Order: sequence, then C-alpha cells, then structure tokens
Amino acid sequence: MDHIVNGLQTVFADIKTIGYLVLIAYIAIFGITLVAGILKKEKRRQKEAQKLLERQRQQAERQKYMEERRQQAAERHQMQQQRHKFFLQAHAMRRVEHKHRMRQMRARTRYYENNKSGNRYNKSNYRGKSYRKWK
Repeated sequence: MDHIVNGLQTVFADIKTIGYLVLIAYIAIFGITLVAGILKKEKRRQKEAQKLLERQRQQAERQKYMEERRQQAAERHQMQQQRHKFFLQAHAMRRVEHKHRMRQMRARTRYYENNKSGNRYNKSNYRGKSYRKWK
C-alpha cells in the first residue's frame, strides 16, 4: 500500500510539476506575445512618424519650389512691364518727333506759299514780306 501511495504521490508531483511548467510556458508565451505586440505598435508608430516627416519635408520642398516659381514669375512680370513702359515711351517720342516734323514741313510749306510772288490774297495768318509789300 505504501508503495502505491508513493507512486501516486510521485505521479501527482510530476503532474504538479508539469502543471507548473505549462503555467510557466503559458506565462512565457503571453509575455512574448505582449512584448511582440508592443514592439509591433512601436514599429508602426515609428513608421508613421517617418512618413509624416517625409510628407512634411516634401511639402516644404514643394512650397519652396512654388515660392521660387512665384518669385521668377514676379521678376518676369516686372521685366515685361518695364519693357512695355520703355516701348510706350519710345513710341510716344516717335509720335512727338513725327508731329514736330510734320509741323515744320507745314510751316515751311506755308512760308513758301505765302512768299510766292503774286500770292497777295491768301487767308493764312502769316504776316510776312508779301503782306507788308501789299499793304
């Protein structure tokens, strides 16, 4: 009888030991799973942070590029305006010069017309030599 009790005690002790081992294994597996989950979350968080940084960097680059383009467009516009202003000034000068030339030509023509011999009855307001002669 004593022999059977000892055998049972040994078996129960073995079962107890196995139970403890299984419990330890479960705890270890749970711990490993927990740590793996935490590491996975951390990795995902780092990845998202890196993505966010990359997105911000790209946005800053794009903004810088757009700013440069805007600056270039403003410079081009200013150059165009200046060129147009110079063109208008030159055009105005040409018009004024042409006007003066035409006036001079008309005055010269009038002078010669008025001073032609025999042209005493013209209606121009020029009072030159011929008018004095006629008077």
